[in-house]
Parts: sequence; C-alpha cells; structure tokens
Amino acid sequence: MGFFIDVSTLPDGIDGFTQLLFLLLAYGYVIMYGSQMISDGSELLLLIPSIAGVVGSIVLPVLGAVPDGFMVLFSGLGPDAQRQSAVGVGALAGSTIMLITIPWFLAIFYGRVSLIDGIPQYKAQPKLADKSFIHSLTNSGVVIGKSVHSSVFIMIGTSFTYLVLQVPGFIESNKTENQIARYESHFALLGLLLSISLFFFYLYYQYRESVVESSSSSSNLLASVIDEQIQSSIIQRSVSLVGALGNGKMSL
Repeated sequence: MGFFIDVSTLPDGIDGFTQLLFLLLAYGYVIMYGSQMISDGSELLLLIPSIAGVVGSIVLPVLGAVPDGFMVLFSGLGPDAQRQSAVGVGALAGSTIMLITIPWFLAIFYGRVSLIDGIPQYKAQPKLADKSFIHSLTNSGVVIGKSVHSSVFIMIGTSFTYLVLQVPGFIESNKTENQIARYESHFALLGLLLSISLFFFYLYYQYRESVVESSSSSSNLLASVIDEQIQSSIIQRSVSLVGALGNGKMSL
C-alpha cells in the first residue's frame, strides 16, 4: 500500500463518493495549511535585513518552481508515464497561467491611480479622481518598474526552451511512439539541462538585482516594509518582543 490512497480502489456508489470527497477535503486542507506556513515563514524572513531583499527574488521562486518541477518529474516515473506526464504538465501549465494572470490582474486593478498626461498621480487623494476611471484603460494605470520590464524579456526568453523538445516532436509526429521516443531523448536531455541552467541564471540575476536594490534609495522602502512586518508580527504574537529587540530595529 502506497503513501496515498488509490482512488480506483474505492467502492462505487454513494459510499465511494463520500470517501472521495473526504480525501479531497483532507488533501486540500494539508495543501492549504502547508501554503499558509510557507507564506508566514516567508514574511518572517523579512525580519532579517541581511536577507530581506532575497526573499521575494529567490526564496519564493524556488518554493514555487521546485515543487511543480518535482510533480512533473514523479508523474513520469511510473509505468504509464506518457499519460501521467500529460496530466502533470497540464497541472503545471494551469497553475503557471493562473499565477501570471489572476494575481497580475488584481495587482493592476486595485493598484491603479489616475493618469494625467500619462503620469500616475500616486500622491493625489483620492487615488482615482473620477469614478468613471474605474473601468478606463487610458485615464488610470500603474507604474511599471525597471525590474518588471526586464523580467518580461526573461520570461519570454526562457519560454523558448519548450521549443527544444516541441520542434523535434512536430518533425517526427508521423512516426511510431518508440521512434519518437528514441529521437526525442537527446533533445529532452538538452531541454532539461538548458532549463536548469536558465533557472540558476535567473536566481543569480535576481540575487544581483536585490543586492543593487538594497544599496540604492529603494532600501528606505525595504526598511519601512521590515518595520511594518515587525510591528505586525508582534501584534500577531508570531515573534516575541525580545526577538524584535534582538533584531536591532528597536532599542531600549
């Protein structure tokens, strides 16, 4: 018997449906609780100034990408690797698309301010001068920072690694599965090595950018975020007052 219950062994009818629903709720709770712990731990890392700038640029991408990668990897280790890999890649693609669409949309929608001659009015009160600007594409907007601008090109460039395996697959699509597997094996290995190399390059790039950012004027903003996180953590009792004092941000 494996670590997880094989749902195909559940009985038919209402009894099997009830057990399946219970498993869904149990696994969902475990995933939700784990994600909450990851989120709380990432926020607490902001209490350490020396690594606060690295949390969002390195720690969170690793926590997000590595589990997804292992999910696809393990899905292809069983006897039915072709179908299981398709399911794993589909889940990975779905979660990735959701992360780069829904949160991005919400951040822009709720963070937009009035635009005057294309210049966002962040210091104005209220943020939207006219209620008609709520759904306007020209009278409201947000500022795109330098890091976001460069990240767009990184995202586009790294997405081309899919072509390393996809193009040979299209070329040999009229062959049998065994012939396609033999032909694509070397391209699959090349795509894997290229993806891993680009991932580590991305981590290095983000680390370098975080170091430069922390030494620039934006470090004041980071310091204010750290102060707010310390106050919030003390109120929520997730960190003791002694721990906050030991951080050097407060003094007797």
